[in-house]
Amino acid sequence: MTDKQQDDLSPDERKLRIDEHKLEIEREKLKLDNHKFAHDRSFKKTWLPIILPVCTTVVIAIVSSTITLIDKKAQEETTRRAGIQAEIKDRHDWSVKVVELYLKNPASFDLSNDREKAGRNLQLLASVAPAEVQSLLEIEVAKLTPTTNSDGTASSDWLSTLGAISRVQKAIGKSNQLKKAAYGHENNASESQSQAAAAKPSSCTKFDEMTVYIQYPEGSCELEHEAKEFITSKGATVHCRAAKETGKTLLVKYYLRREKEFAEELLLSLKERLKLSDGEARLIKSQGHTMPEGFVEVWLPSAS
Repeated sequence: MTDKQQDDLSPDERKLRIDEHKLEIEREKLKLDNHKFAHDRSFKKTWLPIILPVCTTVVIAIVSSTITLIDKKAQEETTRRAGIQAEIKDRHDWSVKVVELYLKNPASFDLSNDREKAGRNLQLLASVAPAEVQSLLEIEVAKLTPTTNSDGTASSDWLSTLGAISRVQKAIGKSNQLKKAAYGHENNASESQSQAAAAKPSSCTKFDEMTVYIQYPEGSCELEHEAKEFITSKGATVHCRAAKETGKTLLVKYYLRREKEFAEELLLSLKERLKLSDGEARLIKSQGHTMPEGFVEVWLPSAS
């Protein structure tokens, strides 16, 4: 509406127009108030000021807990590594001491001389250096010669010697188990093998787990050589000794019932290899002694 038109309006009309304009302004103001009220009641305006501090506190707590957990894990790992390093150092130190002791006092570990004393010394050292004692035991076992009574049964001295070996084997196995439980890991391959030697399954047929003593008649080196070559090729540890009397048929002696299968298998293989017709696998009574794992004797027949 132009200024001239407004001038032509009567006072009442002009007042009415002004009131309408005021009313329109009030409507717009009311709309703005409604928008403001809706905004004030929104999630962002109502809850965000409450939630933000709570979330911040939770996040701080999570971060703090994570850092604490990481620090704890790092400390545990450091402690574990320190324990392993200390155990390795102790093992090395004891290994050196055991070897030095053996070299300086070989008679103290000679099973063929004083089996009881030697057995006790080896058992004692097995608690601190099982792998080294296993090696020493193998050296001493190589020096031994099975002995028999007049009726062909094992002599009491030989059974006592085997009993001493058995006690050393058990001491080595126990020491390895304690070390594994304490540190939660295998110490080394040698200790694993010695532990396996102290706890074989009920049926033993593995050549590489056996020690075989071959007793051959004097003057029958060819037969002894062939038997030794064959058994060694299978993986067994072989020791040979000449004997005045060995019997007229092939004889395989074993000391544990669970090694019967191995003894019989060895008997059949030797009969075929040496072209022998007769033979026997015989369980030798221990006479109250605890027998060691993995010991078998092969008595080759004499020519006559």
